[in-house]
Amino acid sequence: MMTIATTAKTNARANADDEPLIARGERIRLSDSANAKAIAMVLLAFALVASVLGMVSSHASKGERTRSLGTSIGGMDLLLGARMFPRATSVTTLGAEDAEMKGNWDLYHYSGSKELVRLKEYDFRSGTNAEYERAVAWLRANAPEVAETCEAIRYEDDGKTLRALRANAMGDIGKTISHVIAWVNAKRSGAQSLIVASEKSFINAHAGPPNEFDSVVLSILLRGPEDWDVIFLDRGERGVAVDDAKAPETLFSNRAWVNDYVLFRNRATYAGEDLPVGLYMVSKNFLDKLPSHMRESPLFKLDNWLNDLCATKLACYSYTAQNWYEGATARRKEHLAKPTETAPIVDQSTQRVKPSVVVVDGAESKTSTAQSPEATAIETRVETMM
Repeated sequence: MMTIATTAKTNARANADDEPLIARGERIRLSDSANAKAIAMVLLAFALVASVLGMVSSHASKGERTRSLGTSIGGMDLLLGARMFPRATSVTTLGAEDAEMKGNWDLYHYSGSKELVRLKEYDFRSGTNAEYERAVAWLRANAPEVAETCEAIRYEDDGKTLRALRANAMGDIGKTISHVIAWVNAKRSGAQSLIVASEKSFINAHAGPPNEFDSVVLSILLRGPEDWDVIFLDRGERGVAVDDAKAPETLFSNRAWVNDYVLFRNRATYAGEDLPVGLYMVSKNFLDKLPSHMRESPLFKLDNWLNDLCATKLACYSYTAQNWYEGATARRKEHLAKPTETAPIVDQSTQRVKPSVVVVDGAESKTSTAQSPEATAIETRVETMM
């Protein structure tokens, strides 16, 4: 579904039945002009996915180049089962950081920032406050099974001391709670997948040219692994074990891309480089099993928690454009030419960069079966902060 979201006002209500400041929304009626734009956006999305479905093919064995299954016209009969672009949420400090994130999506995402749900990243390093109480009350009212198992918001037996304080995690629970709320909102909306962008994790952080971001994400959803939990969009080769690097999961090719993309299993293997959770995508399967994941591994620090689960039970992946400098490990960068310039975060002239056409010419996979795209309905919603 197409979700249009913004958070431009402040919600002063603090009842448990209300969504917290960063999650509250209401439906409004779009103007005729806005309806026309929304319809145009839907048609563009359909055209993009039609290209993918018409031109994508899956390899039966590694190393074998594939022939396309047909033209984009020949794939039109598959459109009803097409997968739309994932729900996307940015978690930033509202203000200048939020405006920069919005401008970045306006520059590189095919429909701009209109679909981007922008949430505030909490900061509770100085202790809990009314904002914390509202967020926790909302979680308990709207996702009790998640709230019950989320250690980041649980108290000691005395009912007064947060367990996060004992775990020396007060500096982390703000980010953690913000991401949990993003997950819960996505699950409540019926999202099939969710992209989350932490503060400063712009589209430019994805492991390839930023104008290829849309087509890479859709290509992975359409012809990537069938069973996945997390895909790190910014890690590239970092966190990939040696054996997994030698046997990549999938190779994607596209005539519009600068280079092919390689998808790896990512078990968050530490090799001297930090593995922060910045720009990533989670599946419906991950969202549905949140309480189970939290019961098995106490959630205080988001980065540690997600990396631990990727190392043990979750099916996590990452990708990079071949020989992409920012997608390489520190050791590999020693053998690559460092780029002399980088793509802009925002376009001060407001002239958008045109995203590359979503056409995947080849997808080499370890498995012979391609992922079955799932249909998602189309809805227009505007979320505002009251």
